[in-house]
Amino acid sequence: ICTGLAYFCENSSFVDFAKFSQATKIIQTDGIKNILNITELEHFKRLINVKLSNALNIGENVFNFLTNCRKLSYLEIVDSGINIIEFILPSLQSLQVLSFSGNIISSVKVNSFAKVRNLKYLYLNHNNLVEIHPYSLNQMKLILLDVSYNKLIRIYKNTFMHLYKLQYLNVSNNPIVYMDDLDF
Repeated sequence: ICTGLAYFCENSSFVDFAKFSQATKIIQTDGIKNILNITELEHFKRLINVKLSNALNIGENVFNFLTNCRKLSYLEIVDSGINIIEFILPSLQSLQVLSFSGNIISSVKVNSFAKVRNLKYLYLNHNNLVEIHPYSLNQMKLILLDVSYNKLIRIYKNTFMHLYKLQYLNVSNNPIVYMDDLDF
C-alpha cells in the first residue's frame, strides 16, 4: 500500500523498495522479519521519518542505509532486539527524535550518541539499561530523555551534566538505590 509519499509495509516478507524511492516515510508495522535484508534501501535519500517495530535481525544494513538519509529527523526502531548502540548510528545531523524503546540495550557508553548531537527527544525506555555512563549525554540538545522501565540502580553525578535544555527526565520504574548529587 503506498499512500502519497509514505510507504506502509504490513505482514509482508518482501517489499520492492525500488518502486518507492521518492518516499519520505517508511512505517513498518508488526510482522516483517526480512525487510532489512533488501539492499534497495539506499535509494531512500529523501526519508524524513522511519518507524520499524519487531524488525528482528536488524543488522548493520539499516544503519548503513541511514547514512544517505541526510534529512532524517525521526527514527524509531522498537522491539527489534537491539542490544548495543555504540558505533552503529551514522552521522545524522538532522535527527531530532530517536526511539530505541523495547529493545535489550544494557548500557549507554561515552560515544553512543556522538554522531547525533542534535537530538531533542531520546527514548530508551523498556530496555535492560543498568548503566548510563557519566558524560555519555554531554553536549546534547535533549529536551526529553526517557529511561523508564529499565534496570538502573545508580545515577552518576555527571550523567546529565551539560544538558542545559533538558525539560523532561523520566527515570521511573527503575530499581535506583543511589543517586550522586546531580548537576543539570
